[in-house]
Amino acid sequence: MPGGAMYTTIKTLWEIGNNKTEISKATGHDWKTIDKVIKRINSGQELPIKKEHPSKLDIHKEKIIE
Repeated sequence: MPGGAMYTTIKTLWEIGNNKTEISKATGHDWKTIDKVIKRINSGQELPIKKEHPSKLDIHKEKIIE
């Protein structure tokens, strides 16, 4: 899921009374993405939790540090 700026924009637009279609048009994001963010907002969750992804360089980390 997208970052904090998108979350804040969607939250603001939702709180001032825009519907999901209007928010989708205003932000350029698919309405399904808007729906997911609004569900997070309504459940009280703040910024989305970003998943850690392993780097392809992790296996070489020790050599890089040396």
